[in-house]
This record gives sequence, C-alpha cells and structure tokens, in this order.
Amino acid sequence: LPRVAMQPSAASAVFGNRLVALRSTATALTATSVAAAMNVMDDEVPLPRYAEVQWGEQKTLIASTDVRSGSEVYSVPRLPMFLRPEPDRHSVQTGSFEHLDFARALPAASLTHHECDPNGDLEIRADAAVFVARRDIAAGEILSFDYNTTEWEMSSPFECRCGSNTCVGTVA
Repeated sequence: LPRVAMQPSAASAVFGNRLVALRSTATALTATSVAAAMNVMDDEVPLPRYAEVQWGEQKTLIASTDVRSGSEVYSVPRLPMFLRPEPDRHSVQTGSFEHLDFARALPAASLTHHECDPNGDLEIRADAAVFVARRDIAAGEILSFDYNTTEWEMSSPFECRCGSNTCVGTVA
C-alpha cells in the first residue's frame, strides 16, 4: 500500500510515534482491512479510501476525490475491542449502552465534522458505522454529518457555528 507521511496527531499516541498513514486503494476500509492494517505495524494509521486528513488550524477529514451521492466513504468496524459502555467526544452511539470509539477503530474518522446540513450520513449497521455521501461531495470538501443523529446525549455538548439555515445552535 502507498504510504503518506503525516504530521503528529492524537492518533499517533494510539499507533506509536512513527507518523505514517496507510491508504486503501481498492475499497473503503472494512473490519477485516482495518484489523489487517493494524497488524502491519502498530505505528501506522489507516485512512479511508475517499478521504484524507487536512492539516491547518485544526485537523479535518476531507474528500480526497469527488464522491458521488450514495457512495460509502468510510466504514468504522463495530468490533468488541472498539466498543465501550460510555460515550466520549470521539465515540458514536451504536446501541442503548454501546458507543463505538472512532479514535481507536479508525482515527481519521474521528475528524469528521458536525454540520446541521451535512454532506453525509452515518449509518449504524450490525458490523460497522458507515459514512455515506448524502449528496455529491467535491474533492477537498470537509466531510460532515449531523452529530445529533447518532447520540441520545452528547458527552461534550457544544455551540454549533455551521452557518446553515437549519442550524440547531447547541449540539447536545
């Protein structure tokens, strides 16, 4: 797999101190490919096929290529080792007392932004949380979903500044 150098991130604490990213060139990452990528070396960070981390004032996950509406951009495996009973700011609720830890399962996915009128939806499936484009997304566009659609109660509520006409104000 091609390797893309990365700057330091929160993911480096989980995967070691060599800052290297794996990019899947065939399909969006699945539970099997994430597990395989994590076994390659514990200091390499898997990235989704259609997304990349953009460095600037803050880290963001952007579309690395044009993405058509309905396309699966990334898949975060819903494996027992990535599930926790309590939420945190990098988890997504997948059941009554089940939260999928994005920062451990697919660190780049934890950089997906909130917007009240997002370009994607997070579909919670039996085996994964899958980011699906809800409209065409241009290369370089920040990936986003509505955090209120996946949480009963936010572990870290915040004031939204997305600027959408449908902005809810406080994401709680």
